[in-house]
Amino acid sequence: MREHMMENLLPKQLFSVRHEFVGNLSKRGEIAKNLHIVVQYSLIKEGEIVGKVLGTGETPEKLRHVANLSGPYLKLTSEKYQHVDTHIFSEKVLFRTITHQRWPPDYGEEMTYIVSDLRFEDITITKHYGPSDTSERHLTFFLAGPRILWPIFVTRELSFTGETRNKVHNSKIELSENFPFEIEIVPWYFHDKAPGPDNYELTTNVLVLHLKTKELVEQLSNEDFVNSGKALADDLTLLVSFLSTHWVTWYRYQFQTNDTIEAYVRRTRECSTKEPAPDDSPVVWQKSREFLKIGFSNLRKLRAEGFDLSMPIAYFVSGSEAKYLEERFTTLFLSLERIKDMFALKEGFRRNLSDKAFKKLGSLVSDVIKKKIGSVPEG
Repeated sequence: MREHMMENLLPKQLFSVRHEFVGNLSKRGEIAKNLHIVVQYSLIKEGEIVGKVLGTGETPEKLRHVANLSGPYLKLTSEKYQHVDTHIFSEKVLFRTITHQRWPPDYGEEMTYIVSDLRFEDITITKHYGPSDTSERHLTFFLAGPRILWPIFVTRELSFTGETRNKVHNSKIELSENFPFEIEIVPWYFHDKAPGPDNYELTTNVLVLHLKTKELVEQLSNEDFVNSGKALADDLTLLVSFLSTHWVTWYRYQFQTNDTIEAYVRRTRECSTKEPAPDDSPVVWQKSREFLKIGFSNLRKLRAEGFDLSMPIAYFVSGSEAKYLEERFTTLFLSLERIKDMFALKEGFRRNLSDKAFKKLGSLVSDVIKKKIGSVPEG
Protein backbone atom coordinates (compact mmCIF):
# COMPACT_ATOMS: atom_id res chain seq x y z
CA MET A 1 0.00 0.00 0.00
CA ARG A 2 1.37 3.35 -1.03
CA GLU A 3 2.16 5.66 1.88
CA HIS A 4 2.34 8.83 -0.26
CA MET A 5 -1.19 8.15 -1.52
CA MET A 6 -2.41 7.84 2.08
CA GLU A 7 -0.82 11.17 3.03
CA ASN A 8 -3.01 12.85 0.39
CA LEU A 9 -6.23 10.94 1.09
CA LEU A 10 -6.07 10.93 4.90
CA PRO A 11 -3.43 13.25 6.37
CA LYS A 12 -2.10 11.98 9.68
CA GLN A 13 -2.89 14.20 12.66
CA LEU A 14 -0.30 14.95 15.32
CA PHE A 15 -0.20 12.40 18.15
CA SER A 16 -2.55 10.05 16.34
CA VAL A 17 -2.21 6.49 15.09
CA ARG A 18 -3.27 5.16 11.71
CA HIS A 19 -3.91 1.54 10.74
CA GLU A 20 -4.08 0.53 7.07
CA PHE A 21 -5.17 -3.02 6.29
CA VAL A 22 -7.33 -5.36 4.24
CA GLY A 23 -10.57 -6.20 6.01
CA ASN A 24 -14.20 -7.22 5.77
CA LEU A 25 -17.40 -5.33 6.63
CA SER A 26 -20.49 -7.38 7.39
CA LYS A 27 -24.06 -7.06 8.56
CA ARG A 28 -26.72 -9.73 9.13
CA GLY A 29 -24.66 -12.43 7.44
CA GLU A 30 -23.81 -10.40 4.31
CA ILE A 31 -20.10 -9.64 3.86
CA ALA A 32 -18.13 -7.17 1.74
CA LYS A 33 -14.70 -8.83 1.57
CA ASN A 34 -11.13 -7.73 0.87
CA LEU A 35 -11.61 -4.01 1.37
CA HIS A 36 -8.73 -1.55 1.61
CA ILE A 37 -9.47 0.17 4.96
CA VAL A 38 -7.74 2.93 6.88
CA VAL A 39 -8.57 3.83 10.50
CA GLN A 40 -7.23 6.78 12.49
CA TYR A 41 -7.74 8.06 16.05
CA SER A 42 -6.03 10.35 18.55
CA LEU A 43 -3.65 8.99 21.16
CA ILE A 44 -3.87 11.98 23.50
CA LYS A 45 -7.56 12.95 23.71
CA GLU A 46 -11.08 11.67 23.33
CA GLY A 47 -12.64 12.15 19.91
CA GLU A 48 -13.94 10.48 16.80
CA ILE A 49 -12.52 7.25 15.42
CA VAL A 50 -12.57 7.83 11.67
CA GLY A 51 -12.08 5.45 8.79
CA LYS A 52 -11.96 5.31 5.03
CA VAL A 53 -12.64 2.57 2.51
CA LEU A 54 -10.39 2.95 -0.55
CA GLY A 55 -11.10 1.32 -3.85
CA THR A 56 -11.93 1.65 -7.53
CA GLY A 57 -15.22 2.08 -9.36
CA GLU A 58 -16.14 -1.54 -8.62
CA THR A 59 -15.85 -1.22 -4.86
CA PRO A 60 -19.16 0.64 -4.15
CA GLU A 61 -21.15 -2.35 -5.38
CA LYS A 62 -19.41 -4.56 -2.80
CA LEU A 63 -20.50 -2.16 -0.07
CA ARG A 64 -23.98 -1.14 -1.17
CA HIS A 65 -25.81 -4.40 -0.48
CA VAL A 66 -24.33 -4.50 3.03
CA ALA A 67 -25.01 -0.83 3.76
CA ASN A 68 -28.67 -1.12 2.71
CA LEU A 69 -29.47 -3.88 5.21
CA SER A 70 -31.48 -2.87 8.29
CA GLY A 71 -29.65 -2.12 11.50
CA PRO A 72 -27.29 0.74 12.41
CA TYR A 73 -23.96 -1.04 12.81
CA LEU A 74 -21.61 -3.09 10.67
CA LYS A 75 -18.92 -5.43 11.94
CA LEU A 76 -15.28 -5.00 10.94
CA THR A 77 -12.69 -7.75 10.93
CA SER A 78 -9.18 -7.41 9.53
CA GLU A 79 -7.93 -10.00 7.05
CA LYS A 80 -4.43 -8.86 6.26
CA TYR A 81 -2.35 -6.35 8.18
CA GLN A 82 1.23 -5.16 7.97
CA HIS A 83 1.94 -7.61 10.81
CA VAL A 84 0.33 -11.04 10.49
CA ASP A 85 -0.01 -11.25 14.27
CA THR A 86 -2.11 -8.06 14.54
CA HIS A 87 -5.91 -8.14 14.34
CA ILE A 88 -8.46 -5.31 14.22
CA PHE A 89 -12.08 -5.72 15.22
CA SER A 90 -15.22 -3.65 15.79
CA GLU A 91 -18.92 -4.40 16.02
CA LYS A 92 -19.95 -0.74 15.95
CA VAL A 93 -19.10 0.70 12.54
CA LEU A 94 -21.25 3.31 10.80
CA PHE A 95 -21.30 4.23 7.10
CA ARG A 96 -21.27 7.95 6.36
CA THR A 97 -21.10 7.98 2.55
CA ILE A 98 -20.67 5.67 -0.43
CA THR A 99 -19.28 7.43 -3.51
CA HIS A 100 -19.34 5.94 -7.00
CA GLN A 101 -16.80 7.18 -9.57
CA ARG A 102 -15.71 5.97 -12.97
CA TRP A 103 -12.97 7.25 -15.26
CA PRO A 104 -12.90 7.41 -19.08
CA PRO A 105 -11.44 4.34 -20.84
CA ASP A 106 -8.32 6.26 -21.88
CA TYR A 107 -7.28 6.41 -18.20
CA GLY A 108 -6.42 2.73 -18.44
CA GLU A 109 -6.45 1.12 -15.01
CA GLU A 110 -9.07 2.66 -12.71
CA MET A 111 -7.73 5.02 -10.09
CA THR A 112 -8.05 4.49 -6.37
CA TYR A 113 -10.23 6.94 -4.43
CA ILE A 114 -12.13 7.22 -1.14
CA VAL A 115 -15.22 5.11 -1.65
CA SER A 116 -16.72 5.47 1.82
CA ASP A 117 -16.29 7.35 5.10
CA LEU A 118 -16.64 5.34 8.29
CA ARG A 119 -17.14 6.22 11.94
CA PHE A 120 -16.53 3.85 14.84
CA GLU A 121 -18.13 3.77 18.26
CA ASP A 122 -15.22 1.59 19.39
CA ILE A 123 -12.42 -0.53 17.98
CA THR A 124 -10.04 -3.18 19.31
CA ILE A 125 -6.48 -3.76 18.04
CA THR A 126 -4.81 -6.94 19.28
CA LYS A 127 -1.14 -7.71 18.69
CA HIS A 128 0.40 -11.06 19.60
CA TYR A 129 4.12 -11.45 20.12
CA GLY A 130 6.48 -14.12 21.42
CA PRO A 131 6.00 -15.07 25.08
CA SER A 132 8.18 -13.32 27.64
CA ASP A 133 9.29 -14.42 31.09
CA THR A 134 7.28 -11.86 33.05
CA SER A 135 4.12 -12.88 34.90
CA GLU A 136 2.97 -9.28 35.36
CA ARG A 137 -0.10 -8.01 33.58
CA HIS A 138 -0.81 -4.32 33.02
CA LEU A 139 -4.08 -2.50 32.36
CA THR A 140 -3.77 1.19 31.50
CA PHE A 141 -6.69 3.63 31.11
CA PHE A 142 -5.98 6.92 29.30
CA LEU A 143 -7.80 9.83 30.93
CA ALA A 144 -9.29 13.04 29.56
CA GLY A 145 -10.52 16.08 31.46
CA PRO A 146 -9.21 18.28 34.30
CA ARG A 147 -6.04 16.99 35.94
CA ILE A 148 -5.62 18.93 39.19
CA LEU A 149 -7.86 16.59 41.18
CA TRP A 150 -5.51 13.69 40.42
CA PRO A 151 -2.88 15.33 42.66
CA ILE A 152 0.44 13.94 41.51
CA PHE A 153 3.62 15.88 40.84
CA VAL A 154 6.70 15.07 38.78
CA THR A 155 10.33 15.95 39.48
CA ARG A 156 13.35 15.48 37.24
CA GLU A 157 16.44 13.73 38.44
CA LEU A 158 19.84 14.05 36.78
CA SER A 159 22.00 10.92 36.71
CA PHE A 160 25.80 10.97 36.79
CA THR A 161 25.76 10.30 33.03
CA GLY A 162 23.75 13.47 32.41
CA GLU A 163 20.53 11.59 31.67
CA THR A 164 17.34 13.17 33.05
CA ARG A 165 14.59 10.97 34.46
CA ASN A 166 11.11 11.88 35.56
CA LYS A 167 10.06 10.72 39.02
CA VAL A 168 6.35 10.66 39.89
CA HIS A 169 5.24 11.40 43.43
CA ASN A 170 1.91 10.67 45.16
CA SER A 171 0.94 8.25 42.40
CA LYS A 172 -0.57 5.42 44.46
CA ILE A 173 -4.35 5.34 44.86
CA GLU A 174 -5.36 3.83 48.19
CA LEU A 175 -8.94 2.56 48.40
CA SER A 176 -10.82 0.84 51.22
CA GLU A 177 -11.67 -2.16 49.02
CA ASN A 178 -8.95 -4.75 48.53
CA PHE A 179 -8.02 -5.38 44.90
CA PRO A 180 -5.71 -8.05 43.48
CA PHE A 181 -3.76 -5.34 41.66
CA GLU A 182 -1.88 -2.10 42.35
CA ILE A 183 -3.53 1.21 41.42
CA GLU A 184 -1.71 4.41 40.51
CA ILE A 185 -2.03 7.60 38.47
CA VAL A 186 1.01 8.44 36.32
CA PRO A 187 1.80 10.52 33.21
CA TRP A 188 2.18 8.65 29.91
CA TYR A 189 4.43 10.38 27.39
CA PHE A 190 3.89 10.51 23.63
CA HIS A 191 6.35 11.61 20.95
CA ASP A 192 5.69 12.76 17.39
CA LYS A 193 7.35 14.67 14.58
CA ALA A 194 6.25 18.20 13.69
CA PRO A 195 5.05 18.63 10.10
CA GLY A 196 7.17 20.56 7.65
CA PRO A 197 10.85 20.59 6.72
CA ASP A 198 12.13 21.06 10.29
CA ASN A 199 10.54 17.79 11.44
CA TYR A 200 11.54 18.41 15.08
CA GLU A 201 10.30 16.14 17.86
CA LEU A 202 7.23 17.05 19.90
CA THR A 203 6.43 15.57 23.31
CA THR A 204 3.25 15.62 25.36
CA ASN A 205 1.67 13.49 28.04
CA VAL A 206 -1.70 12.41 29.37
CA LEU A 207 -2.58 11.01 32.77
CA VAL A 208 -3.31 7.31 32.96
CA LEU A 209 -4.88 5.07 35.55
CA HIS A 210 -2.43 2.18 35.68
CA LEU A 211 -3.30 -1.21 37.18
CA LYS A 212 -0.64 -3.90 37.66
CA THR A 213 -1.03 -7.44 38.95
CA LYS A 214 1.21 -10.43 39.59
CA GLU A 215 -1.73 -12.73 40.27
CA LEU A 216 -1.79 -15.94 38.26
CA VAL A 217 -4.39 -16.25 35.53
CA GLU A 218 -5.93 -19.14 37.48
CA GLN A 219 -6.67 -16.75 40.37
CA LEU A 220 -7.55 -13.69 38.25
CA SER A 221 -8.49 -14.35 34.63
CA ASN A 222 -7.76 -11.80 31.91
CA GLU A 223 -11.48 -11.19 31.47
CA ASP A 224 -12.04 -10.60 35.19
CA PHE A 225 -9.01 -8.30 35.38
CA VAL A 226 -10.26 -6.14 32.48
CA ASN A 227 -13.87 -6.09 33.70
CA SER A 228 -12.97 -5.17 37.27
CA GLY A 229 -10.53 -2.56 35.95
CA LYS A 230 -13.20 -0.98 33.74
CA ALA A 231 -15.66 -0.86 36.64
CA LEU A 232 -12.97 0.75 38.81
CA ALA A 233 -12.07 3.31 36.13
CA ASP A 234 -15.76 4.17 35.60
CA ASP A 235 -16.34 4.79 39.31
CA LEU A 236 -13.14 6.77 39.91
CA THR A 237 -13.69 9.03 36.88
CA LEU A 238 -17.31 9.57 37.95
CA LEU A 239 -16.19 10.68 41.42
CA VAL A 240 -13.46 12.96 40.04
CA SER A 241 -16.02 14.41 37.60
CA PHE A 242 -18.15 15.30 40.65
CA LEU A 243 -15.17 16.90 42.36
CA SER A 244 -14.12 18.96 39.34
CA THR A 245 -17.71 19.79 38.18
CA HIS A 246 -16.45 18.89 34.69
CA TRP A 247 -16.48 15.56 32.93
CA VAL A 248 -13.49 13.29 33.40
CA THR A 249 -13.48 10.06 31.44
CA TRP A 250 -11.28 7.38 29.93
CA TYR A 251 -11.23 7.05 26.16
CA ARG A 252 -8.78 4.18 25.63
CA TYR A 253 -7.23 1.30 27.51
CA GLN A 254 -4.24 -0.93 26.83
CA PHE A 255 -4.07 -4.43 28.26
CA GLN A 256 -0.70 -6.17 28.24
CA THR A 257 0.09 -9.79 29.11
CA ASN A 258 3.28 -11.79 28.59
CA ASP A 259 2.43 -12.39 24.91
CA THR A 260 -0.33 -9.93 23.90
CA ILE A 261 -1.09 -6.22 23.77
CA GLU A 262 -4.76 -5.33 23.31
CA ALA A 263 -5.73 -1.69 22.68
CA TYR A 264 -9.39 -0.74 23.02
CA VAL A 265 -10.49 2.71 21.85
CA ARG A 266 -13.97 4.15 22.31
CA ARG A 267 -15.78 7.26 21.22
CA THR A 268 -16.84 9.18 24.30
CA ARG A 269 -18.07 12.58 25.42
CA GLU A 270 -15.84 15.59 24.85
CA CYS A 271 -14.09 16.70 28.02
CA SER A 272 -13.06 20.24 28.90
CA THR A 273 -9.44 20.73 29.91
CA LYS A 274 -10.39 23.73 32.08
CA GLU A 275 -9.10 23.24 35.59
CA PRO A 276 -11.62 24.03 38.35
CA ALA A 277 -11.12 27.05 40.55
CA PRO A 278 -10.64 26.27 44.26
CA ASP A 279 -14.18 27.43 45.06
CA ASP A 280 -15.78 25.38 42.25
CA SER A 281 -15.14 21.97 43.79
CA PRO A 282 -17.32 20.55 46.59
CA VAL A 283 -14.07 19.37 48.23
CA VAL A 284 -10.75 21.23 48.37
CA TRP A 285 -8.41 19.52 45.93
CA GLN A 286 -5.84 18.76 48.64
CA LYS A 287 -8.46 16.42 50.16
CA SER A 288 -9.35 14.71 46.88
CA ARG A 289 -7.55 11.42 47.68
CA GLU A 290 -9.37 11.18 51.01
CA PHE A 291 -12.65 11.90 49.23
CA LEU A 292 -11.93 9.21 46.62
CA LYS A 293 -11.27 6.62 49.31
CA ILE A 294 -14.43 7.39 51.27
CA GLY A 295 -16.59 8.20 48.24
CA PHE A 296 -15.60 5.04 46.38
CA SER A 297 -16.51 2.88 49.38
CA ASN A 298 -19.87 4.63 49.86
CA LEU A 299 -20.69 4.59 46.15
CA ARG A 300 -20.26 0.82 45.92
CA LYS A 301 -21.93 0.15 49.27
CA LEU A 302 -25.03 2.12 48.29
CA ARG A 303 -25.10 0.51 44.84
CA ALA A 304 -25.09 -2.94 46.46
CA GLU A 305 -28.11 -1.80 48.49
CA GLY A 306 -29.95 -0.73 45.33
CA PHE A 307 -29.17 2.99 45.71
CA ASP A 308 -26.98 3.78 42.69
CA LEU A 309 -25.81 7.41 42.66
CA SER A 310 -24.32 7.23 39.15
CA MET A 311 -27.21 9.03 37.42
CA PRO A 312 -27.62 11.77 40.07
CA ILE A 313 -23.89 12.49 39.82
CA ALA A 314 -24.13 12.48 36.01
CA TYR A 315 -26.97 15.02 36.15
CA PHE A 316 -24.98 17.11 38.65
CA VAL A 317 -21.90 17.27 36.41
CA SER A 318 -23.98 17.97 33.29
CA GLY A 319 -25.82 20.74 35.14
CA SER A 320 -22.56 22.25 36.36
CA GLU A 321 -21.25 22.32 32.77
CA ALA A 322 -24.48 23.78 31.32
CA LYS A 323 -24.05 27.07 29.47
CA TYR A 324 -27.36 28.68 30.39
CA LEU A 325 -28.75 29.23 33.87
CA GLU A 326 -32.14 27.72 33.02
CA GLU A 327 -30.50 24.59 31.66
CA ARG A 328 -28.31 24.34 34.74
CA PHE A 329 -31.27 24.66 37.10
CA THR A 330 -33.31 22.05 35.22
CA THR A 331 -30.49 19.50 35.11
CA LEU A 332 -29.55 19.97 38.77
CA PHE A 333 -33.24 19.61 39.65
CA LEU A 334 -33.23 16.27 37.80
CA SER A 335 -30.32 15.19 40.00
CA LEU A 336 -32.36 15.88 43.14
CA GLU A 337 -35.43 14.22 41.62
CA ARG A 338 -33.45 11.09 40.87
CA ILE A 339 -32.19 10.90 44.46
CA LYS A 340 -35.71 11.52 45.77
CA ASP A 341 -37.14 8.75 43.60
CA MET A 342 -34.49 6.25 44.73
CA PHE A 343 -34.99 7.22 48.37
CA ALA A 344 -38.77 6.84 48.05
CA LEU A 345 -38.34 3.43 46.45
CA LYS A 346 -35.87 2.33 49.12
CA GLU A 347 -38.14 3.46 51.98
CA GLY A 348 -41.26 2.00 50.39
CA PHE A 349 -43.09 5.28 49.76
CA ARG A 350 -45.89 4.59 47.32
CA ARG A 351 -48.08 7.72 47.37
CA ASN A 352 -47.88 11.51 47.32
CA LEU A 353 -48.54 13.69 50.35
CA SER A 354 -52.09 14.72 51.15
CA ASP A 355 -53.08 18.33 50.48
CA LYS A 356 -52.94 19.13 54.20
CA ALA A 357 -49.51 17.53 54.68
CA PHE A 358 -48.14 19.16 51.53
CA LYS A 359 -49.35 22.61 52.68
CA LYS A 360 -47.64 22.07 56.04
CA LEU A 361 -44.43 20.99 54.31
CA GLY A 362 -44.57 24.09 52.08
CA SER A 363 -44.91 26.29 55.14
CA LEU A 364 -41.88 24.67 56.77
CA VAL A 365 -39.79 25.07 53.59
CA SER A 366 -40.86 28.73 53.33
CA ASP A 367 -39.75 29.36 56.92
CA VAL A 368 -36.32 27.86 56.22
CA ILE A 369 -35.89 29.96 53.07
CA LYS A 370 -36.87 33.14 54.91
CA LYS A 371 -34.29 32.46 57.56
CA LYS A 372 -31.55 31.66 55.06
CA ILE A 373 -32.06 34.19 52.26
CA GLY A 374 -34.62 36.72 53.49
CA SER A 375 -38.24 37.26 52.64
CA VAL A 376 -40.02 35.40 49.88
CA PRO A 377 -43.12 36.50 47.98
CA GLU A 378 -46.42 35.15 49.30
CA GLY A 379 -48.20 32.41 47.34
